[in-house]
Amino acid sequence: LVVSHDPIPDGRGAWNEIVAKLDAKDAVTLESSLVTFLLEPFVLHAECEDVSVGQTILQVAREVGFRESGLSVGKKRVLVQIRTLALRLEVPLFLNGTPLVQADYFETLIELGNARLAENKRRTDKL
Repeated sequence: LVVSHDPIPDGRGAWNEIVAKLDAKDAVTLESSLVTFLLEPFVLHAECEDVSVGQTILQVAREVGFRESGLSVGKKRVLVQIRTLALRLEVPLFLNGTPLVQADYFETLIELGNARLAENKRRTDKL
């Protein structure tokens, strides 16, 4: 309904847009539907030359805040996974077209999401 990879400056406007799009759908379409607010932070999987390189990248990633990052060592490949779940945010908003939250709460989610996007950018820029 609304997708953005940038901060959303107007939470109330985004709420109104979602409500209008849901209102335009028929009841059959909305049956068993779930609309969620979802923010997923940066994720990177990279193949490394060797374990030493992978460990160096992993150490840097953890130092800048990607705490759930890890290293996978196989017979032929070394992969580093850079990620954090600390910035993730997922909240149900509508069920079967019916709001589960108020517009004011959604605006607060937008503020939190924008702050987490900014932190995500800070961490990826530092990486």
